[in-house]
Amino acid sequence: MKNIYNKAENILWKLKNVINFQKVLILIIFILILSIGWAYLGLLRATQNTFNNVESSEMKNIRALSIIIEKNIKYNAEHYFHLKGFTFDKIIKLLKKDKKVADSLNKVLSIYITHNIKYVYVVYKDKKGSYRYLLDGSLPISERGFLGQVFMPTNIKLWQECFKTGKDVYGIQNKNKTTGLWVTYLHPIIDKGKIEAVLALDVSLKTYQKLEDILAPARHYLNYMLVFITIILLCIFFQTNLLIKEQKRRRVDPLTGVYNRSYLNELEKILDLEKIAVA
Repeated sequence: MKNIYNKAENILWKLKNVINFQKVLILIIFILILSIGWAYLGLLRATQNTFNNVESSEMKNIRALSIIIEKNIKYNAEHYFHLKGFTFDKIIKLLKKDKKVADSLNKVLSIYITHNIKYVYVVYKDKKGSYRYLLDGSLPISERGFLGQVFMPTNIKLWQECFKTGKDVYGIQNKNKTTGLWVTYLHPIIDKGKIEAVLALDVSLKTYQKLEDILAPARHYLNYMLVFITIILLCIFFQTNLLIKEQKRRRVDPLTGVYNRSYLNELEKILDLEKIAVA
């Protein structure tokens, strides 16, 4: 009796495997697609976090440099040209009065020009709301903007935000393939709570650019690989689905809705029908 019970359990187990095999296969394919997508999104997040950390570090360094430049301008104006406080009226009068003062302060700015820092200049806003050069340390000297010259920013919203909020702002841009990534960093010069001018630096982001050059091909490769694997898995999914439908069509009689001889022939290969008693 126990032997018959075990055989019956074995038969039921085999029948269950035959019926559910296709469903399990579809579930496995679905899990594989989700796993690959999850891993891909995780890699993207990790890459973006790396870029954010590098960007944050670069911006901290630039901010520290802009504060040093601001202090250096004020120190030179106060100690060498006896200017007390960096107010708009005072600096304008001083610069208009003596061209040597402008040349000296521009020279102070030009000290910070390196292969990483292309432009360092100070811009103020006139009564009509136009942006004009106050100081410019650009090299060569022939490229410098003169006092009062109209300045036309490429990113007007960035300048408006800086003058409005009185906070440091920056905008990253890819000028061209030769120069790579550059950041325009704006640092407000504030005296007694009033924004007198804005110190601007155009700085190369070489570390950021190198990281981008390294990770960009990897991202492209992962994109192609994800698309390829997804297409393969979807093809397997649809093929399996079609196979299930075709098997069901062959096994079930369309008129009666019961299993036909084809299905019984398949079961005969799995089950030992001679050992099964049919009542």
